[in-house]
Order: sequence, then structure tokens, then C-alpha cells
Amino acid sequence: MHTPLVRRGELSVRAVARIATFVSFSLLRSMEERNDLPAEAMAEVCKAVRERIEQSAAEEPRPTGNAKAASAADDGSIQAAMERGDGRYVRTALAAKVKIAPDKVEHILGSRRGKVMTALALKAGFSMRTAVLIQRRIAGIPPDKMLNARDGIDFPLSKQELQAHFRMIV
Repeated sequence: MHTPLVRRGELSVRAVARIATFVSFSLLRSMEERNDLPAEAMAEVCKAVRERIEQSAAEEPRPTGNAKAASAADDGSIQAAMERGDGRYVRTALAAKVKIAPDKVEHILGSRRGKVMTALALKAGFSMRTAVLIQRRIAGIPPDKMLNARDGIDFPLSKQELQAHFRMIV
């Protein structure tokens, strides 16, 4: 039932906590149906699960990381970070390489606009292949809204067009 959501990469901790709530309470309902647990015990389990999920959501990490190391990032290190699920490194690298505040990177990622994300990747010096991966894995842009590479590797818009998109949001 929740499999597509659970397997999706680069979910925020808050999103994971919300999904965990649905999944946990779905499993708890199944446990209740067994009728071999006292009602008081089930109430305590439900309370403990909710408190743990809320505690995890409150501990959501902010993109920080080592900006100096991230400023030396290249396509290979960014792609490797995405493979291991290290969205924080990618966000930090984007902010460091483009020399903008991390919250501005979050704003751009949150816009879920392929042209703007691609412009950010270009400004950071990354390839279009990396831009596509960032759109999909970090920004969570749906496939029909992504800006895809031309001929599999080239930027589909001119550098001037992408720079104009970047200037509009920054």
C-alpha cells in the first residue's frame, strides 16, 4: 500500500515521519485485530510509536555540511552523493559552488521547476546529466515536469536562457 512512497529517494525527514505514522498505525491496527493484546498495552504502544515519530521529525537535519569541501564538488562527487542518499552534501555543494545561502538553495529545490533547477546546476558547473539527477532525486520533480537533456547529454536551452531563469529566482 505504501511501497511507492517508502521506496522514493530523497524524502525529507518530515515526510519520512509522516509516512512512518501511516505505516506504523496501519501495522498497529493489524496488531489490534489479533485480540491477544490488552487494550492498555495497545494504547501504550500507540503512544510510544507516536512520541518516537514526533521526536524523529523534530530532529530533522538542516543542510549544513562542510562548505569548503563541498565547494570542490564535481559531477562525480555529486552523483556519488546522490547514489548514497546524501542530499545534504548535494545541497551544501550547490550553495557553496554558486555562492548563495543554503536556504535559497532550498527555495529553488522547493520550486520544483526543471528550468530553474537546471540553471542552478549549470551555474554550479555541473553537467546536464547531473542536472537531471538533481531534478529527480533531490528536487523530486515529476518526470513530466523535468527539463531533460538534449541528445542525452547536452543542455536543452542556451546558457543565456538558463542564466535568465536563474536570475529570476535568485
